[in-house]
Amino acid sequence: MFVSGLIAAVSLLGPPQGATAQGFVRQIQAAAKTAKFESLRPLFIRPEDMAALEAMVERQQRLPLIGIAAIQCPAGFDHLGRYWVVFHQHQRLEHEHDLVYPIIFDGDGNAKLGSEIPEDIAVPWSVKTLDFDVTINPAEESAAFVTRAHLAPEQGALDIPFRINAAYRIESALFDGNPIPVVRDRSFEQTAPTQSPALDQSGSLLVLRNVRKAGVLELRYAVKLKVSGGDFVGSNGFLFTSYWYPHIGRKPSASRTKITGPPTWLLLGNGDLQSEEVSNGVKTVQYVNPVATSYHHIVGGPYVLAAEARDRGRTFRAWHLGTAERVRAEHDVQMAKDSVAFFEDRFGAFPYRGYDVVDTPDFYGVECYSFTVLTPRITSWATSHEVGHTYFGGLVPNTYIRSLWNESLTQYVDSIQFKRNSDKCLESGYASRKMPVALSAPMLAHGQFGNVGYMRGAFIFKMLENEVGLDSMNAALRSFIESRKGQASEWHHIEQAFERSTGKELSWFFDQWVRGSTFPTVGLDAVWVEQGPQEGYTTSMRLTQSGARTPFRLKYEVVLTDADGEHRFVLDHSDVTCQPDFKTRFRPMKARFDALGWTLADLPNARDI
Repeated sequence: MFVSGLIAAVSLLGPPQGATAQGFVRQIQAAAKTAKFESLRPLFIRPEDMAALEAMVERQQRLPLIGIAAIQCPAGFDHLGRYWVVFHQHQRLEHEHDLVYPIIFDGDGNAKLGSEIPEDIAVPWSVKTLDFDVTINPAEESAAFVTRAHLAPEQGALDIPFRINAAYRIESALFDGNPIPVVRDRSFEQTAPTQSPALDQSGSLLVLRNVRKAGVLELRYAVKLKVSGGDFVGSNGFLFTSYWYPHIGRKPSASRTKITGPPTWLLLGNGDLQSEEVSNGVKTVQYVNPVATSYHHIVGGPYVLAAEARDRGRTFRAWHLGTAERVRAEHDVQMAKDSVAFFEDRFGAFPYRGYDVVDTPDFYGVECYSFTVLTPRITSWATSHEVGHTYFGGLVPNTYIRSLWNESLTQYVDSIQFKRNSDKCLESGYASRKMPVALSAPMLAHGQFGNVGYMRGAFIFKMLENEVGLDSMNAALRSFIESRKGQASEWHHIEQAFERSTGKELSWFFDQWVRGSTFPTVGLDAVWVEQGPQEGYTTSMRLTQSGARTPFRLKYEVVLTDADGEHRFVLDHSDVTCQPDFKTRFRPMKARFDALGWTLADLPNARDI
């Protein structure tokens, strides 16, 4: 009998069964070649554990295109399963991840796949700094990398599992300057070394073995890459955004980047430029980013400087390919200047000496903290959003594994505070209230529920602003940045920062609107108007909540229209039934209810009185 779950796997491992496990991997590979999910499903202990694989593959016809590799587990992780299987494909930045499943044996020695081993499983190591030395060769349409990861143990000393996109096949490795063996796809029938340092690679999983102290892991690898709508290197430029370096569960690290390429090209990396030199027909630039971030980026090509401006001691530039579009470039530079000033005035010093807006015609766009890469059609509205990510996602990192909190916050400050809802963000957020997913749940930024992470998230931050006040809102956000700088963060860290800063107990708010996914309906049971004894009118209502197990703490606007125009009243509605009274000078003719920025509850339709 198989027992599912990671803890149960401990008792089922038994002695090493390498030959059986190796044969089981071949069985998995054969099942995938049938291009049918039903062929793979019986190989899982729990068929529902295959849901993540189906989501990654999307269409079962693509199953034969998915890489399937296997690796002996890192020392210290045996309790999860002695042998691991990796399903891999090229993963895009801030998107999905390759899937790792343990092989679990029953009492008779039969093998099946257990529950997924999470990408952000606890690993007691961190990468303090990544040093990149990248050489771009346009003629060969290739890039060569020397990456040095400065490693530090956090507690204990286990082998270290890293992730890297499978296209980056490690050619050689050093640890603290000494060569170590690199083995790809080590057979389960071969014993992994247990004494001296070694590196295994299977698909997108790396395991650094037998390292028990802080040190520097140096990896050398090269790639020829053209991902449609994604990373590439060619005669017309290069872009690397997606896991082109080893990482431990996307933990944040500082970086130093050296890029060598054609002498006339723009060569851009994260952080501030330290040096630029042209010698022997090539250009070499060096950048330093002291901000520990979860993502690292480089871009370059035969760009022209389309616009440039100075503000507050910083330089802002827009870079275009081919002929510069001056009007758009000047608008984008102005937008970058204005948004940096806006965020800096509210949330603390912008950490870089400038900001660049770089066109990437074949790539939609992403924040890069000291710059952004954007397809030209969206630069005019997206630049300020990407600037915001320097604070939310940059200074305070988000791995994107657990939630899109930083998209929610950035959208709120950019769209609601900076742009004053000119992009109708609040309307989009309210429209997402029926999507059956909580803000605290994992979701893809551009997937089925992406609108929840961006627009509903911005909406609830406007609700929180209405709860605590704008000044307190921004003070709490500033406190959040100061307390979580350089640390991967989640929604509960935001909650803690707001409670600490405002002195208010806010668990009810986050329970209802962040951790909850269904919201109540408010019904208008009755409305009547009475003339006052001397002057004016009193409008009374009976409003009822439904659709929630317990009444929500709601706040929304009641809008009455009379001969004087509209009169707005903010109503607190925390019981099942609420009977408020509203006083006006003239007799109201119409009542309506405004939810925008106040509540995700369904409110009554407007009614003539």
